[in-house]
Amino acid sequence: MAKPPPGKCVHCLIDFHVLTWDHVFPTSWYPNTTPADLEKWKFPSCEPCNLRYSKIEQSLLIAFGLCLTPGEAISAGIPEKALRAAKPEFATNEKDRQARLAMRNKILSQAKKTSGVPTHGLFPGFGPQPGIQYPEQITFPISSTQINQFTEKLARGITWKINDKLITPDFEITTSILRDDDALEVYGPMLKSGSLIDIGPGFRIWHAAVPEDKTVSALAVQIWGRVKLYALVSRRDIQTPPT
Repeated sequence: MAKPPPGKCVHCLIDFHVLTWDHVFPTSWYPNTTPADLEKWKFPSCEPCNLRYSKIEQSLLIAFGLCLTPGEAISAGIPEKALRAAKPEFATNEKDRQARLAMRNKILSQAKKTSGVPTHGLFPGFGPQPGIQYPEQITFPISSTQINQFTEKLARGITWKINDKLITPDFEITTSILRDDDALEVYGPMLKSGSLIDIGPGFRIWHAAVPEDKTVSALAVQIWGRVKLYALVSRRDIQTPPT
């Protein structure tokens, strides 16, 4: 795959002579049911930004993947990928083995058994699923900081891919984690006028941009039929300092 031409990193907006491709949705997040010829959206990124988001995405893949229901076509293979990331026997070298072992120990230390479903703090879409019996409840923490950082990345990548626009410093990105009813109240009116884009079996994007300024936009992204993330890109209210 040819590298992007010299230009700005979509993340940090710094000019680079050498850029890499960053995928809007990480390649490891695509389910096994993804068609081989599917276009996987990507955008130009500097190597430091690409590596930084790669670590965030790996952490979220494990956290979300461990909470998915095995056997669902829309997320086929994702729970297994999450488990393999914490299994030293799948390591390619000693450094990789130590990293997987550390991840396994971290998971074991953070997973908590509960006697019932928590009454607060559940990520929307990850409560008990209809028709499934749960002999016990196990909770696993997910970093809100990483979720917000990943949602910002989605906003930047989707804005560049759909409208060929960079989100420059005179814009701001507001991210949200909402239940469906709350999301309809906040984002529904704007997204209703936008478009729905299906990307393979695992990803759906609702996107609406202001015709006069296509950087100003709202988006909702659904991943594996369970994770739903929201973002609003708006012009920053810059106050002129008094003279």
